Amino acid sequence: LLAIIAHLGYFSGVGFLIAPAIIWFLKKDSSPFVAHHAKQAMVWQGANLVFGTLFCLGGFVLTFVTAGLGALLFVPACFLLGLLLFIPSILASIKVFGDQEYSYPVTGAYAEKL
Repeated sequence: LLAIIAHLGYFSGVGFLIAPAIIWFLKKDSSPFVAHHAKQAMVWQGANLVFGTLFCLGGFVLTFVTAGLGALLFVPACFLLGLLLFIPSILASIKVFGDQEYSYPVTGAYAEKL
């Protein structure tokens, strides 16, 4: 259950990074399965925060430079990006529910180094 909570921390607003970090800290020695998934979720959601922030700043600049026309491209792109970044968290939760290991694309290898 804790591994699923770590992956679905995406729904919790500000807890999306805090929940996996606390879970990892509490379970790093007692449950390698939960610790693995908490690290994966923490790194994935942290990368999403950085990438999303940079994307939003770029969209703001584009909207400002084009006197608002950039918003026509930026708003749908933000929605699509948010959906695409959310899908791996759902997939990870499904894998955890089936007692399977899951590593996120791109960031999974970085999480293993923690």
